[in-house]
Amino acid sequence: MHLVTHGASACGHCGITASPRGIGCVGDDRYGLFYATEFEELSIDIGNPVIIGEATGTCVAIITPDAERTMRTCLAVSSHL
Repeated sequence: MHLVTHGASACGHCGITASPRGIGCVGDDRYGLFYATEFEELSIDIGNPVIIGEATGTCVAIITPDAERTMRTCLAVSSHL
């Protein structure tokens, strides 16, 4: 699984030299540590440290063949934003 930053790619193609940044927070679970590592490797500032003892929020999106969508979210640590 790789993090794709389409916005950063678009900025590069347009000649914009701003540093990419994110707004959010992650917990110290496997998802949060994965995202923190990926963002750090891509030099993207996520703005907040990993929050110890908290779970990272998740979202499952289900799309049916007729394009109906259902989402199930768990805000977890994101509720601290």
